[in-house]
Amino acid sequence: KQWYQRRVRGPIPTEDLGSIPYFCTKTDTWEVMKAKSVHNPPGRVAHSCNKIGNHVIVTGGQAQIESPTGARNFALSDIWMLDLESYIWTPVQVTLPMGVFFHSGAVGGDNCLYTFGGSTYNTQGSVDRLNVLYKVNLFVPPLVELAWKVFYQNFKHVPRLKMVNLGVPIYLVRRV
Repeated sequence: KQWYQRRVRGPIPTEDLGSIPYFCTKTDTWEVMKAKSVHNPPGRVAHSCNKIGNHVIVTGGQAQIESPTGARNFALSDIWMLDLESYIWTPVQVTLPMGVFFHSGAVGGDNCLYTFGGSTYNTQGSVDRLNVLYKVNLFVPPLVELAWKVFYQNFKHVPRLKMVNLGVPIYLVRRV
């Protein structure tokens, strides 16, 4: 396999997330699409961005606020979901335990968002590096997954063959 380097023209847009920048592979340029939301996520840098189904998930990042004493950076802990069909932003009802930026994000097959590492500001305003992993359910898991979780927590000592004899689907038993 061979890598292809694209020639990108124009600056990367840095507007707030009411204007959604995307890279057009036909023209090799950055273009902007307007969100149709009433409320949009605040502008940010150093956030994670992941896709799950027809949604894009934006997590954390670093924002800046202006004050009489000058600009101040702070870490965000919010999670926003963009519907790619309607272009409407929705805040996810759960947030990270602390604001993070320059972190990694991934979506697992279990419809969970995993966020690892990054940086945050401590109480003195200095930057601390993080070595933590957070998991957030983005959607309600299927009933079979919820049932399996409860079953396994209570019956993990049961031999695999006995689980099959009890009627547990073999694809779940293979996870043990």
